[in-house]
Amino acid sequence: MATNLISSISQVLSPELLTRIATALGLDKNLVEKALSAGIPSLLAAFSSRAATRDGADSLNRVVADQQPGLLTNLANMIGGANQSALIDTGLNTLSSLLGGPTANALSNAVGKFAGVGGGAGKNIMGLLAPVALGALGQQQRSTGRSVTDILASQKDNIARAMPKGFADYLSGTGLLDDVASMAGAAAPRAQVYDAPSPTQWAKPASTSGSPSWALPALALAALGALAWYLLSGPTHTKVAETAPPPAPAESAPAPKVSESSPIETGAIKPVTLDPAAAFQTLNGVKVGDVDLGAQLTTAVSSLRSSLEGIKDEASAKAAVPAIATSKEEINRVTGLISQLSPEMRKSLASAVASVKPALEQMFSKALAIPGVGTVIKPAVDSVRAELDTLAAA
Repeated sequence: MATNLISSISQVLSPELLTRIATALGLDKNLVEKALSAGIPSLLAAFSSRAATRDGADSLNRVVADQQPGLLTNLANMIGGANQSALIDTGLNTLSSLLGGPTANALSNAVGKFAGVGGGAGKNIMGLLAPVALGALGQQQRSTGRSVTDILASQKDNIARAMPKGFADYLSGTGLLDDVASMAGAAAPRAQVYDAPSPTQWAKPASTSGSPSWALPALALAALGALAWYLLSGPTHTKVAETAPPPAPAESAPAPKVSESSPIETGAIKPVTLDPAAAFQTLNGVKVGDVDLGAQLTTAVSSLRSSLEGIKDEASAKAAVPAIATSKEEINRVTGLISQLSPEMRKSLASAVASVKPALEQMFSKALAIPGVGTVIKPAVDSVRAELDTLAAA
């Protein structure tokens, strides 16, 4: 019988390697771990679906046979090194070739949103995960002499048990539901869907003491059928954030008087004060999972403000780009949670973000106008603007 692929892959992705991956990608280790908890079983499920056709099985067998035998052993040396980008690009190209570009992108985006790291980081993680999964498949193929199709068919129960609860919400409408659900066959009545263990727990064998010989297979089949029913019927439970009552509308303040020396009258732009803590105060304590929306946005926008204020010339602009990108990823984490908010909380979120946009736009414009700075920071600034626009329209 083939070894549990989930366990095999988790053994490769040791805690030390997870830390190395998180550092190399500039992400929190816990978020990388969460991304992998969804990425590993969903990727194997997609491979299983692909292997169900003759052409798909042939392609998958060829790709697995072409994997370098020493890749898994040398993986740690490649993470964070000069070959990391090439490894990610090769992994993404392989996924696109096997699953099709739209399917591969949808899977990466779903994993990124589920973990709260965004689609870009989701692609990087899946680009690293692809060769690991294919390498594990290659190891089993060489050690057992079985075809990849047979190996994946024997893993259906393990894949179903490892699929995180709620991940199907992020696959809804992506076209991946059929790919993942097809592995389970016909739908069955809903059973309990369990939380997936962390990668450091996957390799631990489950205790079977006291269970009759038929119990585990029966439970596995029930869980697998439940997964198919859950995916095919679409998400029925949406986690809604703890919702604080929306603030009472403030009385309209009288328009400020403009003196003869006012910058508005003389053609200058009147500065707008940016106070992130005050702007997002109504969102403090509102959580989706482990993300406090108010605290997350306050930190992201405060950091963005500091980065922009520190830009004085081309050199300081280059130094600020990584920090601006980090702020963008922090904002993107909130963007990925919009679907889990109640309509009232979406309005509060949109209003709060809209209130800081004018001040940020002034800061963007001021920084972009500095000689030699515009071409350096514009791509990073535009990506932040896109995230803010999405939240302001939530």
